Amino acid sequence: MKRNCWEFRECGREPGGKYAKELGICPAAAEKRLEGIHGGEKAGRACWVVAGTFCGGEVQGTFAKKLQDCQKCDFYELVKKEEGITLRETSVLLEMLGWDQERLILELQKALNEVQRLSGLLPICAWCKKIRDDDGYWKQIEEYIAEHSTARFTHGACPECYEKIKKEEE
Repeated sequence: MKRNCWEFRECGREPGGKYAKELGICPAAAEKRLEGIHGGEKAGRACWVVAGTFCGGEVQGTFAKKLQDCQKCDFYELVKKEEGITLRETSVLLEMLGWDQERLILELQKALNEVQRLSGLLPICAWCKKIRDDDGYWKQIEEYIAEHSTARFTHGACPECYEKIKKEEE
């Protein structure tokens, strides 16, 4: 058998794995309907079509929400390279999992709607950078984006602000 995603990532979520008790068994390691696909065990070489896999340090959501990230994944690229023209189409894998075309379209539309929540014009204050929501309330930009997307924030100081802060502290 070829290397499976849990072996490549060393996540320890395969049955009997180091973190299986703590984090649970990865759905890709338990998905029997994709046994042997691309020469892997269970869905270990088709993890991009299985919801709930643990990538990037967190559990991934539905297929439609994770597909774009998965297609940039180094493991996906490895499988794609190793399988070449024999790589199974995503739609074929989803059919093997019992997905029909209507369900797939609904799932993708739902994910697209969530992505589009932050499209269009956002009324933003030119001074304090608060954003006016649909109810007319002004919110900090971080709060507004957190409510309307899955984005998370970290804070730091850009080089210009860092210099200003340094000067103020001197």
